[in-house]
Amino acid sequence: MKKIILALSLILIWVGFALATPAVQNNKDFFPLEQVKPGMKAIGRTIFAGSQTEEFEVEILGKFPSLVGHPGRSLIIMRLKSQQTDRTGVFAGMSGSPVFIDGRLVGAIAYAFPLSKEPIGAITPIGDMISIFENREEKAEERSVEGISFQELAQASQSKGLNSSFAQPVSTLPPIPISAQAVAAIPALAPFMGQSLMPIATPLSISGIDPSVFPYFTNYFQALGFQPILASGSASRGSMEMASEDTLTPGKTIGVELIRGDLAIAAFGTVTWRDKDKIYAFGHPFFAPGGIGGTVLPMTEGSVVTVVPSIANSFKLSASEKLVGSMVQDRATGIYGQLGVAPKLIPLKVNVNTSRGKKQTYQMELVADAFLTPLLVQISTLNSILSTERSLGDLTINLEGKIKLKNQPEINFGNSFSRDNAYFSAILYAGYPVSLLYSNGFPMELEAIEVNLKATDKRDNGNLTGISVDRTEVKRGEKLIVQAFARNEKGETYTEKIPVTIPSDAPLGKLSLTIGDGAVMANLEQRVLINANPKDLKALINTVNSLPRNDRLYVKLHYLDTGAIVNNQALPSLPPSMMATLESSRATTSYIALPVATVLTQEVPPASFFIAGQQTISIKVIQ
Repeated sequence: MKKIILALSLILIWVGFALATPAVQNNKDFFPLEQVKPGMKAIGRTIFAGSQTEEFEVEILGKFPSLVGHPGRSLIIMRLKSQQTDRTGVFAGMSGSPVFIDGRLVGAIAYAFPLSKEPIGAITPIGDMISIFENREEKAEERSVEGISFQELAQASQSKGLNSSFAQPVSTLPPIPISAQAVAAIPALAPFMGQSLMPIATPLSISGIDPSVFPYFTNYFQALGFQPILASGSASRGSMEMASEDTLTPGKTIGVELIRGDLAIAAFGTVTWRDKDKIYAFGHPFFAPGGIGGTVLPMTEGSVVTVVPSIANSFKLSASEKLVGSMVQDRATGIYGQLGVAPKLIPLKVNVNTSRGKKQTYQMELVADAFLTPLLVQISTLNSILSTERSLGDLTINLEGKIKLKNQPEINFGNSFSRDNAYFSAILYAGYPVSLLYSNGFPMELEAIEVNLKATDKRDNGNLTGISVDRTEVKRGEKLIVQAFARNEKGETYTEKIPVTIPSDAPLGKLSLTIGDGAVMANLEQRVLINANPKDLKALINTVNSLPRNDRLYVKLHYLDTGAIVNNQALPSLPPSMMATLESSRATTSYIALPVATVLTQEVPPASFFIAGQQTISIKVIQ
């Protein structure tokens, strides 16, 4: 019986493999992986300069039949042998370079040893590259609704905890460790035992950028497997063009754009295989650790200026040319693109009014992606500021933004920043609403983003020093006069009389009246939690539009309460028995404690300087 079960299992595995990779199994243009042997001579193809491919020799050293941590995947170990590669080694931009044995495609050069003196690397078999994309729908994947927390909303008003990911690099691409078993199978790997094969870095050409901006996010992109390169020349523009038989053939340079326009960011690699309008390239993920799924990115033809030799990491210096289609999938064994498919791009306009009275407008197009778009908005905004303003010294920046969504109300967001690194706080804030929209996963289509920046060559900050009221007892419906006192860094004082009308349904007894800045109010306004997990996109838009701002004070009338938010509904003044039920370990409904009930919230017009802090005074509401 065990033998029968084993035989059936083997048959099912064989049948599953045959069904999963018909394009590979039946393609006479591909060299079978099982026939690859050590010592075989092969030919690689890539571009070293210009737009014409060149061939180079490749020696097969052996293969890993099954990678640890990568079930079902294999790698072919190889050594490059040519005058060009002796000078450069395995270089950034070579990813995807096709390798042929007897004129039949084996796979793509995709891995190398960092800082290696020898041009030894690894090939991703063409079967692994093609089979991973079979039976996949060529469209963006749906994202689940994740919701946002009140903590995020409260912090957003002070630009803390926003999408500062390019200052904090994420995990790197997955390495392939070289073990003693690997050395036993492939003796040529002996010098590399204990090291790891890494996906070849992808050159990321950045043009139209101020050099002072470049260092801010290089570490971030390096952690994703890119090699950022500060490039000169004009940024890419133009609409999509028809492909010809010579477009993106094996060995040609392929560009994948992230931004087009006044600022351009594009990654470059090499085409491995073209099947009619289908393009396979890279041999490893575009983004760490296993690709970004179904985001549609602009795909261009590329030309190579030169290959720059480097002890650390040689690289291709490339430029985008014609837009010919889109990269529609990014997976563990490469990228998949389609000729003639137009990418979905989001227009971004950044208007800057400088502290010297000049106006400057920057226009770009960004890819539409939950991971990339917020970051690209931040980079574009940072470049717009530092291209026109200095980064040191006193500076106040007012930011007003608009986001247009298809068939939805317009989003208007904004804030002002006047403390140290005001420009950095502003750019972090610029990407936050976009990140918020994508992270919640509601079906939506971004149609345009506009960021308006106004810089002032000064810094005006101060603190709230006290408050007073014209009386401590007041009736429902009556008006109470509150005075706020503040002092700025220069010693100048500010006094504001604020009329506050007590609501007709305010509870009787002692209440707390607090005046504070935007961050203080956001933390006190626990009822914002009603929108912490918005039910729909409109609720989320309302939440973003109502975020407190830094440049003004807020009045809040509130009292201590024992309430909770259950199923996104605020339930103030719950009896002790109900709270005990919610807190019970047997409770099946989640809740969020609501310690403060708000009676009134009122915004105070902006003062002549930024005021931080809070002051609270008690009043008594009588009949």
